[in-house]
Amino acid sequence: MSQLPGQPSTTGDVFSPGRLRRHLADGSAASFAIKIGGFGLTLASSVLLGRWLGEKGFGVYSIVAAWEMVFVLIGCVGLHQLITREMAAGSSQGAWGRVRGLLRWSDRVATAVSLATVAAAALAAWWLIDPADGALRQAFWIALPAVPLTVWMLLNQAAVRGLHRPIGGQVSEVMLRPGLLTVLVGAAVVTGRAAPSPQAAMVLHVLASAATWLVGWLLLVRCLPAEAKRAEPTVDGRAWLLSALPLLLAGGMRLINIRTDIIMLGILADTAEAGIYNAATRGSQFVLFILLSVNAVLAPAIAHLHADGQHRRLQRVLTLATRATLGLSIPVAAAMILLREPFLAMFGPGFTAGATPLAILCAGRCALTGVAFAGLVLVMTGHEWDAAIGTAAGAAANILGNAILIPPYGATGAAIATAVSSVAMNAALGCLVWRRLKLDTTFLGLGGGRR
Repeated sequence: MSQLPGQPSTTGDVFSPGRLRRHLADGSAASFAIKIGGFGLTLASSVLLGRWLGEKGFGVYSIVAAWEMVFVLIGCVGLHQLITREMAAGSSQGAWGRVRGLLRWSDRVATAVSLATVAAAALAAWWLIDPADGALRQAFWIALPAVPLTVWMLLNQAAVRGLHRPIGGQVSEVMLRPGLLTVLVGAAVVTGRAAPSPQAAMVLHVLASAATWLVGWLLLVRCLPAEAKRAEPTVDGRAWLLSALPLLLAGGMRLINIRTDIIMLGILADTAEAGIYNAATRGSQFVLFILLSVNAVLAPAIAHLHADGQHRRLQRVLTLATRATLGLSIPVAAAMILLREPFLAMFGPGFTAGATPLAILCAGRCALTGVAFAGLVLVMTGHEWDAAIGTAAGAAANILGNAILIPPYGATGAAIATAVSSVAMNAALGCLVWRRLKLDTTFLGLGGGRR
């Protein structure tokens, strides 16, 4: 099996004292490069869609895409996070039968749940979406095949990350899918063969999702060690399901914090404002580049160090990661706030109305990076229910804030509710980490790990 760039050959080498910091730095840098490339492609596809569809059409596309991610989360049943954790632990212990059993069992469970979710969503759309809003209803139905495809892709990527190949575990979703979508949308715009509509855009989205799943599956087959392929599967479905359910709850609440604003804008405001706000969220994602890059590398490291009882080293790793993330995110947020209007103008002249929400989101996400790894620590150390409870409280605050602030303030109110609730939620999760593990997940790094 050929080695991916920047990836070590063995798990033990990765986490030896002399190589851990270098592994995290090199992996985060490579992950950052992947995120930059992927965001550039995502931004290109969003700009093309915004200019092709206009504010209202892009708003319909944004609302449907937000709902799609909700259905994907349900279909995953929290297994994508469980797979990363269990694969990291299983590979370090040589428990290849358990690894193979987990892959087979999770695929069957996620497939059944995602297909049931798609069927329920199709019926719900028939009853709940006004027939007069034909574009929204049709785009919603067209998007549904992307749900199981994305679920399978996420499970495959989680397994690759669990094998300590964080770069390979990001390529499909982060770069390939937005890259294919950019090419398909660009071709539609240049050739003029498809009339500009949310329905046509969603067809291209589904095609890109199908191709991305196929490539991700091939990558997993290539990365899976021969020992895992030969091992007799060992299944512990009940224990895995009990661990996955709180992960599903925590992930669902986290997704609410990410997507509630767009969905509630579509309900409480209008589709055009949702499209403008979605363009603003694209700009604020610049601030999260460092965080997401470190996240992919940090997750298996946390699981491994915790499993080995090396909590003092884990505290040092968390402090280093948080300080680096915050320090690098501050100038990015400042630059994005200064350039917010030229950025939004790329989507079209009507999108500059999102300048204020963009500034608020950037400030909030910059503050978030100073306390952002608490939820990840809880999940990777087996405290799923603490993560679920804390995240649920944050999601409830986000929903309440959006319900109160969107009617009078529109997109600006949605940005305030999302920014404040996200920071508050992660601060609360940090308190739970301190209570359970005596680890400080802020940039202060005052913890020493439980004795």
